[in-house]
Amino acid sequence: MSSADATEYVCEWLSHKFGTDTQEKQRIFISKDDDLVTFACKVGQAFPAVELTSSDLDALFHATMDRCEAQHQQNQGPAKTDTNTSQLRVRAFAQPYIGDDVPAQFESYIDDCWKHYGIKLSRALVYPYTTIVQSSGFGKSRLLYELAFRTKDARDPTMKVLYVCVRQGSSAGFPEKTVQWPDALFPFATRGESDHELQNELSSHLQTVFHNAMLDWESVGEYCFAHFTDSKQGKSTYNTLTRDVEISANRTNQCASFKHRRILVLALDEARWLLETGQENPTGWFRRLRRALNLANVELTRKYGSFAGIFAVLVDTNSKISTFAPSSTRDPSSREPKTDKSVLFPPFVLTHTMDVFLDADMKQKREEGAVSTSSEFYREFVQKDTEAMRNGLADMGRPLWQQYKIAKGEQHSRDDAWENLLALAAQKLVGGQFPSKVTKGAPNGLCGVAALLCRLGIRPYSWSPLASRVVADYMAVLSHVSYTHDQFVSSYSSEPILTFGAARVWYEFDMVNSDGSIEVSRELVARIVLLLAMDATGVVVKGDRERCYAGEFYSVATFLRTLSGDSTEVLVGENETDVPPVDDLLAPWEAWKVGFSHFVQLSREPSEEVLWAMLARRAACALPRDFGSIDLLIPIFKDATVSMISIQVRNREDGDSDYPESAVLHTRPGHVFRGDLKKTADEDVVRVYMSLRGFEKLQQCFVVDPGDRR
Repeated sequence: MSSADATEYVCEWLSHKFGTDTQEKQRIFISKDDDLVTFACKVGQAFPAVELTSSDLDALFHATMDRCEAQHQQNQGPAKTDTNTSQLRVRAFAQPYIGDDVPAQFESYIDDCWKHYGIKLSRALVYPYTTIVQSSGFGKSRLLYELAFRTKDARDPTMKVLYVCVRQGSSAGFPEKTVQWPDALFPFATRGESDHELQNELSSHLQTVFHNAMLDWESVGEYCFAHFTDSKQGKSTYNTLTRDVEISANRTNQCASFKHRRILVLALDEARWLLETGQENPTGWFRRLRRALNLANVELTRKYGSFAGIFAVLVDTNSKISTFAPSSTRDPSSREPKTDKSVLFPPFVLTHTMDVFLDADMKQKREEGAVSTSSEFYREFVQKDTEAMRNGLADMGRPLWQQYKIAKGEQHSRDDAWENLLALAAQKLVGGQFPSKVTKGAPNGLCGVAALLCRLGIRPYSWSPLASRVVADYMAVLSHVSYTHDQFVSSYSSEPILTFGAARVWYEFDMVNSDGSIEVSRELVARIVLLLAMDATGVVVKGDRERCYAGEFYSVATFLRTLSGDSTEVLVGENETDVPPVDDLLAPWEAWKVGFSHFVQLSREPSEEVLWAMLARRAACALPRDFGSIDLLIPIFKDATVSMISIQVRNREDGDSDYPESAVLHTRPGHVFRGDLKKTADEDVVRVYMSLRGFEKLQQCFVVDPGDRR
């Protein structure tokens, strides 16, 4: 790890610790060779007014070093991709687009932003940009492609797209880094050049590009469109759009109204690279671009009118690009006037493509008359053969998993394509590295935490730095950004493929939560135990030593045996004399099937339709906290009948005085549910009681329901 700028992270840590923003006197640059004493000196020089205890300083030191090391690994990019993988990405990018309304929504959103920008430019400080922020695999670049396709011909006279991928280093992916444009717009900065000079140069550059675009407005979208599929075309378009042009000083006023607007959308993909700073470049291009855009647009409006100019769209998994306008206290190099009227446009949080292929499949089957309800669709889904099941699972979640359908047609073994997909999911969960090659230890602790969050169905607190990090590097789904751009609602949605990948990561890393970013409860412990039992059931059935669940359905009886360990004890009521053998108790459950890779947090009582949907997604359910006598629910099925394993979790120091009634009588469907599951027969429900405290040693046994005592 070379010298890295840790100022922003230290500010975040101190803000979280003390609850107030802290202004630094100078920036903090650290290297992997820094020890605690050196680090303490740098923090003291940057924040002389902050007093830290030795324990706080130690915690900050390790957290900062871990963060910088993890970011360094991320910036190194994933392992070099082979030719087949690269071709697969190209083919995936060219597949027919599902969800035509999303590009239209995004185009409309840019228009709305531009309208407000054109109106307010002369009265307040407005930043002409928005962001597309989401974790990997949602189709952020593809959305830009579709926007450029919609606007590239002469039928759209108002908007054109100039796409530039600024990907750096060994980072692999598609589209590739656009030739010439990134280095020309954002050259390597040295201490000999002031920020003022650099931002003015960029502003002048952008003005020239816009002038040339206006001279060839009908065609500019067409030849810039080539940047998506042929990065080498960047050289030709750069030469065309940076030609010296004679611009008349007379105002044309052709874009004086919104109706006659001309928007050149500068789409910057992989924009996290603009965040980079260093000793030679402490400000970074991220901040300079904001000011350069405003400077350029002020000049362009003088020539063409208030609704002509450049609007930037920054695209990345890193949510920091949505906080494009740092406060003036954090940006001392800014020459812009201080104002309370500055405006940041909200990011375009791309969640629209989640389950888009599954929804399309369900819609088609309904139109064909194959199914009439969602319950029928999911009931049919869980009865499919292995290959059809894999196709359906790949339809769930983000479009990234569609790579399986493309890959299996080009390989001799469909099993190889499936294993490659699950390996990809695991790789994505550890920041793009191969799990087996990521060094274990503190810097990679979040790899284990991400896999834990993914399978347990829990989310970090919105104020925690972890909330944005798991989106940027560990595949969590961003749902909301606060209006102050400093809180993020992120979570792991129900994505079977990603959870299968997480199962492969579980046994590679220490899964710890050391910073209080997530809530720990008795139910989480129970969820972990149940998931471990599900993983182990596959080992029992297949004899495979790999504890990696991958979507199979197993016998409920086998799962219960695995969960109970070697226990053969059976408890009956006080007045009962016949104690049935365990095998007799489990025999009715041999024909029932179970399979789950993760938990989904429900907000209300589930229905039969929800149980079928959870079975299809290989999900178990965490019930609302105030639900009643059961805490967790695992759906099971036999042929066309759905039922459940209901689980009650207790964590009482002095034990449960109501046991076994609490485990048997209080968990009957008629006692627990109010909806359609209330009618489920008692004998069709497996009930599990888990007590985490109150016993000297682990007790595992099977309990017979005594039946109705009336």
